[in-house]
Formats: sequence, C-alpha cells, structure tokens
Amino acid sequence: MTTLSRKERDVLEADWPLFAHEHQNPPELGRAGTPWLTWLIIGGRGAGKTRAGAEWVRALANRPRQRIALIGGSEHEVREVMIEGISGILSVHPRDSRPEWIPTRRRLE
Repeated sequence: MTTLSRKERDVLEADWPLFAHEHQNPPELGRAGTPWLTWLIIGGRGAGKTRAGAEWVRALANRPRQRIALIGGSEHEVREVMIEGISGILSVHPRDSRPEWIPTRRRLE
C-alpha cells in the first residue's frame, strides 16, 4: 500500500472535476449562448450544494476583476457555512492559494 504525501493529497483534493457529480457542475451557457451569472442549486441535505457553490465561486474568483456576493439567510450562516464551513470557500482552496478572510470587515479577498 502506498501512502500519499500531504502535498499529493492537497493536489488530489483540489481536483474538483475529478470528484464532482453531474448535478454539481454549473451549466455551461445560458439560452442566449452567454455564461450564467447566477446559478441556483436546489437539493436536499448532503446533496453537495455548499461544495459546488464554493468551487464555482473559486473558479469565478480566479478570473480578473470579479466581484462576488455571498447571500444566505443571515450573516452568521454565510460565515459559518459558506466561508468557514467544512465545504466552504476556505476549505476548497489549496493551502497556498486560500483567500484572506477578514471577519472584522466581513470581507473575503
């Protein structure tokens, strides 16, 4: 049995397309043939909504000049689930490229 190094595990864990289910992939293009700006995911508990959303935000954030709003039921929910949660934005980024979370400014950069 071979054991992966921490770096190898990080690389593997960051390969979202390898693990994503079909329903967790964003739609390619809208009806007009242009990219989607908004994506609504409806699913039950454990369907992978948070992870899919965090990965989508990660992909968008890697494009130049992106402003992204995270919208949830409350500020606490956005922070606890979408940003700091086990499937949140901070956890889906490789350690060396994680965004900076500035809680006092309620800002993720």
